[in-house]
Amino acid sequence: MLIVDQPPDSIVRNLLTSRKGLDFDYAESRSRRPSANFQPTVDRQDEDDEPYVIPGDLSGDISTIDLQRRLRNLQRRDREWEEEQGLNVLYLALGFLEWIDGDGERAKSPLLLLPCDLKRASPRDPFTLSQNDDDLTTNSTLAVQMEKSGIALPEIETEGQFVSEYLVKIRELISAHSEWRVTDEIYLATFAYSKLAMWGDLETIKGKGTDHPLVRSLAGAEPSIDTDSTPSAFNSSQDLSGGRLDDVLDVVDQFAILPADYSQLLAINSARGGNNLVIHGPPGTGKSQTIADMIATFMAEGKSVLFVSEKTAALDVVKDRLNENGLGVFA
Repeated sequence: MLIVDQPPDSIVRNLLTSRKGLDFDYAESRSRRPSANFQPTVDRQDEDDEPYVIPGDLSGDISTIDLQRRLRNLQRRDREWEEEQGLNVLYLALGFLEWIDGDGERAKSPLLLLPCDLKRASPRDPFTLSQNDDDLTTNSTLAVQMEKSGIALPEIETEGQFVSEYLVKIRELISAHSEWRVTDEIYLATFAYSKLAMWGDLETIKGKGTDHPLVRSLAGAEPSIDTDSTPSAFNSSQDLSGGRLDDVLDVVDQFAILPADYSQLLAINSARGGNNLVIHGPPGTGKSQTIADMIATFMAEGKSVLFVSEKTAALDVVKDRLNENGLGVFA
């Protein structure tokens, strides 16, 4: 969403110095405004065609009613990412590079990103934009692409450097590209960069290779690794009918806090043996249940466990199960 009537330096300065943040323009239909006359006249109905607008600190390039609708969508999308993956993806994009990529396609990319929060006290209040805890940063994804063109995008000095000064530097760097240009536009949008670190690791592996046996096995470069002495936990086609739990673990060594079948105990026992393994299956097949049982088993053996997930919801499911069984206090 494009923000107008604000130069980049001004909006950054105001966000940094404002305690409560910056309000967007607010509008509502006049029919919702309080009135002493409970019987609207024809003239009053004609007035209702024009919304009641309260100017704020920030304006968009669209009507105020449409502006509020877009802000509501941005807020909802940002909250979804926060709840699902614990990431703030709402940014104020300051300055854009219009360039041509390696495939000859025109592209438009933000140069600087300021993490922001978007709040609203009530439906009868304006949306308020405030800076997140993080500092103004460069677009690291764009920097990777520019390296392929022989351009090294500089970092921005968070102390004392104006956005306009940074944009001047970029204009100098791209001066050899006649069809490229830098604009000082400002957009509020969601940008997800959670995969950038993974992409960097894969690029390194592609260039230098890897000798890690687990990575090579997952990539199909060598046979699967299975040093487990119990029946294979990797073979999903294995017939487990008739399997007895005590064939896997003696009952005194079973610390599962949730019901576990033969295949789940195979996985738990394989993990206890220090093996790397991949467990896969559709929703509802007991993966989270197996994770909770693994954690409980390692805790019973005096070990610590690091459980990571791309989605916060997956963490919450396991944490809830530990809470229900009295182990949440240890997490």
